Amino acid sequence: IKLVAPIRYYVPITTTYFWIYHLPMKIGKYAIICILFIIQLSLSFIPIIGPFLFQMSISPYIGKIYLTRILRLQHLNNLQRKERFYNHFGLFVSFGITAALLETIPFLSGVAVSTNYISTGLWLIDNY
Repeated sequence: IKLVAPIRYYVPITTTYFWIYHLPMKIGKYAIICILFIIQLSLSFIPIIGPFLFQMSISPYIGKIYLTRILRLQHLNNLQRKERFYNHFGLFVSFGITAALLETIPFLSGVAVSTNYISTGLWLIDNY
């Protein structure tokens, strides 16, 4: 099996493309991410249900984090992984909720991480 290193595109700072398109797009992207992060953190301040709402809001991405490592081992590129994420969004949400809730239990969180990786491997074996 031949592993291919990911291609990293570098945009030189001396080009007009960098100053007109690339830099404003990156600034806008990071500003939106920062605003969404602040909104999600403000959910944590709601008593009793706040931490659960926060876990529910990030659960699809927790599932995506676990499954991305397994999908990379199957030699899928970024576009194929994104397509699989959006086609099976409900599965990622349900797995992310379960994984997040298991990781919030204080003494079981270390064991839960390893069992979550094992379960992602078994899930992909069953489904693909």
